[in-house]
Amino acid sequence: MAVISETLAKKLSKEEIQKIQELEKKYQLLTTRIGQVTIDLETLSKLKNTLFNEYGNIQQEEKKLVDNLNKTYGEGTIDPSDWTFKPKKK
Repeated sequence: MAVISETLAKKLSKEEIQKIQELEKKYQLLTTRIGQVTIDLETLSKLKNTLFNEYGNIQQEEKKLVDNLNKTYGEGTIDPSDWTFKPKKK
């Protein structure tokens, strides 16, 4: 293992020290931002799952409504322009 002699050691200039410290601050800020983005992504992922669950619930509601309408009116279509039921042609 090499031992550095105290007589060979040189002090860095103020500018060099300042540049190193600025880089360290930049790394710290970026690391913090990366952490925040990671948390935000997790939050968005949970929200996305919640919204997909709600979407599935609405689809189930729609299916129940269609089943009830089919029982009442039979198979056919609804014209949303005037909300009339048109029976399916046999």
